Amino acid sequence: MQCDMCGKETSILYKTEVEGVIMHLCKQCSRYGRVISRIGQTQKEKKQDQAPKERIPLEIVEEIEIIVPNYGEIVKRAREKKGWKQEELAKRMAEKESLIHKIESNKQQPSIQVARKLERVLGIKLVERVVEKHNVIKEEKKKEDLTLGDIVEIKRR
Repeated sequence: MQCDMCGKETSILYKTEVEGVIMHLCKQCSRYGRVISRIGQTQKEKKQDQAPKERIPLEIVEEIEIIVPNYGEIVKRAREKKGWKQEELAKRMAEKESLIHKIESNKQQPSIQVARKLERVLGIKLVERVVEKHNVIKEEKKKEDLTLGDIVEIKRR
């Protein structure tokens, strides 16, 4: 069996939750998450692994929010258009003046929360939604025998 994180071959893996994702990890990598259970292969399981696998294509669609690349210039122009100094903008947003200075000089990218505040106060657009599509192929074993889990699913329908 192979560790999902480092790729190391090992006979014992640990089913581990890392940042909300369930992974099969070796002992060293399992320390980066919460171990749920131990997975060790028996002779019976090794024979089952040789069963033919079915490839299922999956498309994962993920929507994320990003800050526009020229955020500093946009904030500075909008602030100057209103005739405010950095100090006044900072007071209206309940943030530090140094943060406004860093944002306008592109030394620090604002968090989504701060960008939303800037959008409200200045009437500008800094946050964009981007849709990312990932194609993943999941291999699934062909099942010949019913398991208890299969029966529970059948009854639920």
